[in-house]
Amino acid sequence: MLAVAVGWTTACAYSPSLRPVGPPMGNRAFEAGLGAVGIVGQDRGGVGASGWVTGRVAPDVLLVGRGHVAEAVPWDAEGGRLGQQRGRQWGGAAGLRGLFTLRPGLLAGGELLLDYTQFSATDGAATSTSTQHFVSVVASFPVAEEAFPGVYAYVQPALGAGYRLGDVDVPFGGFFELPLGFAWQAQPGVLLLAEGGLSVPFSAGYVALGAACRF
Repeated sequence: MLAVAVGWTTACAYSPSLRPVGPPMGNRAFEAGLGAVGIVGQDRGGVGASGWVTGRVAPDVLLVGRGHVAEAVPWDAEGGRLGQQRGRQWGGAAGLRGLFTLRPGLLAGGELLLDYTQFSATDGAATSTSTQHFVSVVASFPVAEEAFPGVYAYVQPALGAGYRLGDVDVPFGGFFELPLGFAWQAQPGVLLLAEGGLSVPFSAGYVALGAACRF
């Protein structure tokens, strides 16, 4: 499942990644998807892309991997002008998800990922660039419920904590993410997704549209 941090020079990571949870995979063992991301904030906006793969390794255990890239541009809300600084974030994560059927139409579980994210900021003349590298562990709790036939509403609150490489002043940081979405099984092997989310302590959020194939 998620946007770029309002300040990419902070000690926290924020991944613009889609996090689809349902519908159940049934007898299919592998899922791959792509999505487009729009970043919305009080003083910044941008666009990005996200991709993910999910593979079954046990009846209720999935191997999860995802990658993401996004670029953000600050703006002056009062003056209606774009800023000169550009920010780019890219990275990926991999880990395990346990997802269990509590009753027909209701899924819940837990997920643990190791995430790497790189932030870079460049001024308008491209004469100065700063880059940061952040490694974190992210624990999340996916829940999905069938809202309509073939359509699942899902949420996956996540807590992350990690280390910013090379930063002696503020080497550690944490964050909270809350993605919310809908997944529609348009065909037995095709999913269409719409998702939005936010992150604390940042004031930027995202909206995303994606599609996935199951095999």
